[in-house]
Amino acid sequence: MNNENEIVQESALIVTKADGILVDSPESCEMAVDFIKSIKSVSKKVAEFFAPMKTSAHKAWQAVVSREKEFVLPLETAEKNIRSKISNYNAGVEAHNREIERKRIEEEQRLLQERLDIQNALKNEGFQVEESDLPVISPVVVEQKISTRIPGSLSYRTDYNVMVYDEDKVPIMFEGVEIRPVDIKKLMEIARKSNGNANIPGVAFEIVKKPVVRRGLS
Repeated sequence: MNNENEIVQESALIVTKADGILVDSPESCEMAVDFIKSIKSVSKKVAEFFAPMKTSAHKAWQAVVSREKEFVLPLETAEKNIRSKISNYNAGVEAHNREIERKRIEEEQRLLQERLDIQNALKNEGFQVEESDLPVISPVVVEQKISTRIPGSLSYRTDYNVMVYDEDKVPIMFEGVEIRPVDIKKLMEIARKSNGNANIPGVAFEIVKKPVVRRGLS
């Protein structure tokens, strides 16, 4: 079979013959079985005719994909690095603000205790103590917190890092799921379903906030 016209003609002929075959007796049934062999023979010729084209097209597709990766991989790496920087920055901001809040509470408690000590000392000296006689405790501002305002196109999703600190302690099964040999993908699924609260020997889950940038509408 040298060209596509021959394929079209032979295929059409086989299809037409197949439409006209009646199977209503042992003899016609045997003929139908033999005719299937003819269909398969033509199908093989069709596959052989298109095989070189498919091979050539696949090679061209592979070349395009390979060329595309030369551009995409650096961009994906750049995006990953920026996301990491955003996550690290926000983790630092949260840690800073937690420390500021801790200092504020600590200072507020110190002032309350100081006020109470003054009150007790005056009472021990026999003085009648009125609230107006005691120091006024103003709202405590130890240090300005860093703004946690999130840009309109940025949001965060909670995810988890899986840390296997003792593989020997990891059980074979956990809540009906086989996780050993250690399967990070399955452990990640367990972490997400349990919100990071699953208690698996030898495994720890770290909660991380991953930035998600919404694409513009334009």
